[in-house]
Amino acid sequence: MFAFNLPFFFLFFSTITTTIQPYKATDRVFLNCGSNSNSNSNSDSDSDKRWEGDEHSKFVPSDIHTTSFSSVPDDLDSSVDDLPYSTARFFRTSPFTYAFPVSSQGPKFLRLHFYPTNYIHHNTYNDLNTEQSFFSVSSNGYSLLTNFSAFFAAAFLAKTHSSAGINIPHVPRVVKEFLIYVKDTQILNVTFTPSRNSLAFINGIEIVSVPENLYFKDKGLKYVGMNNGPVITTTQHLKIFTG
Repeated sequence: MFAFNLPFFFLFFSTITTTIQPYKATDRVFLNCGSNSNSNSNSDSDSDKRWEGDEHSKFVPSDIHTTSFSSVPDDLDSSVDDLPYSTARFFRTSPFTYAFPVSSQGPKFLRLHFYPTNYIHHNTYNDLNTEQSFFSVSSNGYSLLTNFSAFFAAAFLAKTHSSAGINIPHVPRVVKEFLIYVKDTQILNVTFTPSRNSLAFINGIEIVSVPENLYFKDKGLKYVGMNNGPVITTTQHLKIFTG
């Protein structure tokens, strides 16, 4: 006959619980491009976001008024949030760099917002058609988008949705997302370069620090900014491609 010492038995198999503290982002930037004021998000899902207008922001170069201009859409689609899509910043002929100081080195989540529609600019152009806008985007020396058209990207997404049987007549906005590893410089630069005889534009920029190995555990894969590894970008799904 077997006999158990019950107090020891339950002690041995007792469950040990630990409390995992939620990650708190050390860097949170929500830049409303083309705006001169700060506003809280009016979206229920983004109620904790406070968007800072870039007109007088510390993240822009001192020559912002000679190298860029702000504009507003001719019409804002009802499916699009006011923030950050009710204003945009356009760049004329030369590269324009936003410089974001970050608290520490490590991976940063970068989200770029584009609303490809017609824009009004009272001083220089009567009507800005983003169908004719092509530009490149880089960060800390790494290419993120090359000869990119937000207008044709939206058209492609609309066609993809239609082919999949999703009843969406058009895609009025485009969001591009990247994971970028910031090194000891602790500056995240985002540069917009217009293609020849074209304009670049951006509606909003988000930057949030993320934990190491949040999206993958394979040490052979690396973020943008880490040497000798693939670049990671996300659109609707996480994608990995060779940089």
